[in-house]
This record gives sequence, structure tokens and C-alpha cells, in this order.
Amino acid sequence: METAIRHHTPLPDRPPEPLVAAPPTSRALALLVDYFTVSAAYFFLASHTAYSDWQFLVPLSIGTLYFSVGYSSVTGGRTLGKRVFGLKVLSYRPATGAMDEISLQRSFFRYGCGLGALILLAELPPLVYRLYAIVASSLLLEAHMLLAMIWFFVDIAFALFHPLGRSLHDCLVGTWVARLPGELDPEAAHVLKASTALSKSRIGAAVVAGIGTAFVLWSLGRVHDGSLGRLPEQRYRLEQSFPLRIVSLEPQADRQLAIHALLLAEAPEPRTLAQALGDFIATEDLLPEEKFQTVSFHFFTPGSHENPTTDLQYKLHDRTLR
Repeated sequence: METAIRHHTPLPDRPPEPLVAAPPTSRALALLVDYFTVSAAYFFLASHTAYSDWQFLVPLSIGTLYFSVGYSSVTGGRTLGKRVFGLKVLSYRPATGAMDEISLQRSFFRYGCGLGALILLAELPPLVYRLYAIVASSLLLEAHMLLAMIWFFVDIAFALFHPLGRSLHDCLVGTWVARLPGELDPEAAHVLKASTALSKSRIGAAVVAGIGTAFVLWSLGRVHDGSLGRLPEQRYRLEQSFPLRIVSLEPQADRQLAIHALLLAEAPEPRTLAQALGDFIATEDLLPEEKFQTVSFHFFTPGSHENPTTDLQYKLHDRTLR
């Protein structure tokens, strides 16, 4: 009996798949995973510490550690979110066309130019306003949120307009996000090199789109308007004078204003605080009496939105609490 011998012809090696820019949806989903990861760590720590105006330093510190290490060569340029969606942060050197994982220092600056800047823009100005009891137009007191939103949406717009999907913080630090698996195709290096710079028209379009989107959303979400008299502009003076942090001012039916506020640890008994706060508002004539007759106080403690008291109603005309 003859045994058949089969000859297997070796298959040619497949060329490596070239690196391509990460799709915007993958980047967004990866960031969402990272956001929930950092948030989980923050809420765990916050639940074991007392509330403070400096509490934003906790997520800022966690984010700095998480993203600085995660973007760097220490973890191969991949945070948890980027690992889930097969993405990687790389540097690009236009002079040589070299692609490398970034250093810890460069990774730190990448975070600082992105999420870190957003946190600082949103949280630092209110600290200064409260420290110096700044009294100003509510438009000016909320302008820092407009700046934070402009930074955020211009950053996104850069990624959408850039040929390599590079966001503003990528352009500032000299990085980009690639999709794995893949290797840099040497023949495409000149294309990549040419794509590292945005044309002036694309820069202009990204800036206009980002600022326009931020301004529209900020205008729609503005907390205060002229109908509340002088109260919004006195917000940080109130917060310096009383152990609370105002969360919202909401006009209600029957000429009533609802004030939702967070009580600090040193706050007195709620009725005492409501009486003192109401007297201050009435004495300083902060609310137009032709529009409001009653101020309704809703207080809650850190970590809980449950009111420690029933609805406390302060009558402006006779300065009584009911």
C-alpha cells in the first residue's frame, strides 16, 4: 500500500496591518470607561471624608495618577478604557517620523492639557469668588463655565477636523491615538507627517465650531437671569457669610423662590440658619418684592439629597419663618 504524501506550500507572510487613527466613537467610549473607573475611586474616597470646597482635588489627583500612568510607556500607552477598545497613545516626531510610547512626564502634560484643565477651569474660579466674597453680574460669575465648555468643545472639534483625529491636547503635546493591532507603514510615513499639521482653514473651522457649540449650550443652561434681582450676584457673599453652598435658585408658582443648598458640617440648626439667611436677603433687598413674597429653603447634607427638615418658608414682607 502506498502512502500518499501531501506537500504543503508555505503561505507568504501577510504584511503588517498599518496603524490607523482611532475612530472618534472608540475614543469616546474608551474615555467613558476611564471616567467611570476614576469616578468609582472618587466616590469611594469621598464617602469616607468630610465635604470641603477643595474636594475637587480628589478626582483631580486620582485622574492625574490614573491617566499620567495610563497614557505613558509604563502601561504601554493604554488606560483601561483604551485596552477595552484596542487603542493606544503614541507620540510622533515629525523630524524623523518615529512613533514611540510617551514618557510619564509627557503623559502628565497630556492629561493637564485635557481633562485636568477642564477641572481647574470649572472649580478654581468659584473658590476665588467665595474667598473674596466677589459681587458681580451673574453673567461674569458663570463665565468660567463658558471657558471650560469652550476648551472642551474646541478639543473635540479638533479631533473631528484633524486627518488623524488629533484633539487639541494631542496637538499641544505631540501625540495621537492609534487603533490596534497595527504597525507603522514606512511608505505611509510621509502622509502621516503631512497630516500632523492642520491647515489654517481647518483650525478656524474647529475653533468656530467649538466656541459656537459651547456658547449655545452655556446660554441654554445658564443658572440665573435678571428676574431674581440682586440675589445671584450676591451668591458668593452669601456662601462666605453662611455655612452652606447654594445648589440652585428656582422660581416657583405663587411668587415663591426655592433655594436648594448644601449644609456644611459647621451649620447650625436648619431653622436658625433659614431665619438668618432670610433676614439677610430681606435686609439687603436682594429679591424684588413685586415678584417674590416667599423664600422656600431646601437644605441637604453632603452625600444625601434628603432634606433634614420640612419645607422652611420665609415670608419677606413680615420676615417670619413658617
